[in-house]
Amino acid sequence: ALQEYAWQMAHPIYGPILNSVLALGGDSAGRFARAVSLTSHLGNGWLIWTIFRRGGASPAFAAMLSAFFLLAPFVAIRISLAHVQYDFLLLLYLLSIWLSGLARLRYLALALPAAFIGLGIELLAALEPLRWWYLYGRGYRGRAFIFRAAPFLAIVLAVALLRITLMATYGDYA
Repeated sequence: ALQEYAWQMAHPIYGPILNSVLALGGDSAGRFARAVSLTSHLGNGWLIWTIFRRGGASPAFAAMLSAFFLLAPFVAIRISLAHVQYDFLLLLYLLSIWLSGLARLRYLALALPAAFIGLGIELLAALEPLRWWYLYGRGYRGRAFIFRAAPFLAIVLAVALLRITLMATYGDYA
């Protein structure tokens, strides 16, 4: 029923995440969701610091952005069962940005599905310019930059196409 509800909302990625939390959390699904959400949030803070630091920003700027993210006042509201998917999907998308700048192709291969799944929150596509800045800061230019950035742009366009065709709301949400 939860997966059908997620499809009706046009967010099919939410269903597996919430189902996993409910299955793995058992009688303490709420506590488990908070642990997953808090862990994801801390991971997001670290990834923000890492992306900005390795992308060429000053250590102080990277630390300030990470601190602002980690200490945002709405965090206490979000760390709950109802919002665990947001922190987890952001973690996957930021992970894809970080992995896309690492030298070995196997990291790029891991970054692609992380970006696709992370785009379960379509608004994360707005972070794509951060990937471009990060790749540029890591020294990728010309063909190397295009080789690294183009697959993610294709994923963003594919998700946008899916969003307006197959992943449209229906049922109670139509």
